[in-house]
Amino acid sequence: MADIKPIGELWEQWANEPIEDYLLFKQWLDLKPKRILSKLSELTGVSVATLSEKRKNYEWDIRADAYDKYLDELKEQEQLAAIKETCLRHAKQAELLQSILLTPARVLAERIRSSDLSEFTKMSTEELLMYVINTSKVLKHLVEVERLAKGLSTENISHSVKEKIEIVIQPAEYLNDTTEGD
Repeated sequence: MADIKPIGELWEQWANEPIEDYLLFKQWLDLKPKRILSKLSELTGVSVATLSEKRKNYEWDIRADAYDKYLDELKEQEQLAAIKETCLRHAKQAELLQSILLTPARVLAERIRSSDLSEFTKMSTEELLMYVINTSKVLKHLVEVERLAKGLSTENISHSVKEKIEIVIQPAEYLNDTTEGD
């Protein structure tokens, strides 16, 4: 390769790289995923031999790899941003639905605090129980959605050791014997 250094990123035009050669390189980049000199030759009218020389002199393959990696990183960042936005949206939706579903429970708690039990005294015990059970079933799923959206676990994980461990207790005299020789 000639003594030519990149000015900025590796895939950008190099110092002393003629604009015509750089434009050929840009067309080379556009041929991804199958960059073939004969195809570039067909598109540009430049001979394969001339393109091969430019490819070698200006390190098109290394530059194209760097450009491809850059584009992959951009795509990954966009995907991560979209995932984050989706998770935040799901968490907000779960919080909103929890708030809506908990409104009757809040009203109930407030009524109980104010000792106005007339509404609930009209309900049978079974009706009250079914209301609480149905609300708790929905609430459990909304809490799971919120936890998942925030990247938290929804499972309770525990670990137990079932191996036998032998504990040996030495008499105090044994401990004293080991320190007397010092």
